[in-house]
Amino acid sequence: MNGGMSMKKIDFVISLILLIFGSLYYYQTFSFISSGAAFVPRIYAILLMTFSLILLIRSFLTKEKFKGGNIKKILITMGITFIYILSIPFLGF
Repeated sequence: MNGGMSMKKIDFVISLILLIFGSLYYYQTFSFISSGAAFVPRIYAILLMTFSLILLIRSFLTKEKFKGGNIKKILITMGITFIYILSIPFLGF
């Protein structure tokens, strides 16, 4: 790989993480008391899964090398967001 992480691998891993997250998010909407309250979150989940699928497909078509950026910060931000979403029921929102 010549020293750089391939963009293909990064896109593939991130798209899988986002697909799993979007699927879990969509599944969680079925626990809402009102089906009307689940409408917008389901749209968000579907959009997230759609864009993740596009990224997944792109990961098979690209040969670019990753030139920079800080994946660690991105993953930390995603983790914090995930923890926030999981804590919403306990915080009383």
